[in-house]
Amino acid sequence: MFWVGPAALLPPGPPATGLATAFVLVGAAGLGVLFGGFPRATARALRSTVPHMFPFGSVPLDVALYLLVFGVVTCSTHAFFDVFTGADNGGQVDGLTNQTALDLVLLGASVVVYLATMFAVFLIARVVRLGRLLDGRRPIDPYRRGPPEPPEYPAWRPPTGPAAPSSRYARPVLYTVSVIVGLGMSAGAQLLEVSLQPASPMQWLAGQAFTPLWALLTAWALAYLDAGTRALEARYVSVVVAQSRAPNPRTEAVA
Repeated sequence: MFWVGPAALLPPGPPATGLATAFVLVGAAGLGVLFGGFPRATARALRSTVPHMFPFGSVPLDVALYLLVFGVVTCSTHAFFDVFTGADNGGQVDGLTNQTALDLVLLGASVVVYLATMFAVFLIARVVRLGRLLDGRRPIDPYRRGPPEPPEYPAWRPPTGPAAPSSRYARPVLYTVSVIVGLGMSAGAQLLEVSLQPASPMQWLAGQAFTPLWALLTAWALAYLDAGTRALEARYVSVVVAQSRAPNPRTEAVA
């Protein structure tokens, strides 16, 4: 807003005056609270509300992937909004005087979609790998008679332990934060298109009535992913890691 002004979001007038300064002050206060330090119990409770996006991933990685998914959803919904409202020079992008701004917006959207595709690929690879390791250490092989064969793959030690159990506040926090993030990202997309003659502020404000809907649907999908990831981590730790730490009877006999 300091760079392009609030005209892409709000009609000119008193409400727009000082809006960028107010947002910066609120953001600075939030960062001060965030990095000011928390008691250990409070920090653990905050970590438990973060949706687990990647098996055995760190909290910063989960937060980054959460924002990436919301970036993809925001780009998609905002693209539909632009089409139906005739934004970006009324849909006549060939007539834009600032083609560089259009190229930057398209390039940024392409990067976001590429990163989301790579996240999906690595997520599937990690889930398949953990599943194969679990299948190789089942006490009974359903596809053959007799004792099971030796594990096909060596045990994989996760870099971190399983995620902390979700608190009872995890889902309400996820849904609330998702609506706020959705509104903020949608406003950011509108500001990025200021050089492309975007939709009018009133059209944009009317379109935000649908933002909580798609934000809550996205949060529900991420909650489903979080539950599955936590269950896979717990099962892997209880089966594979426990077996790899168990003493080997043959080694003890030799000793």
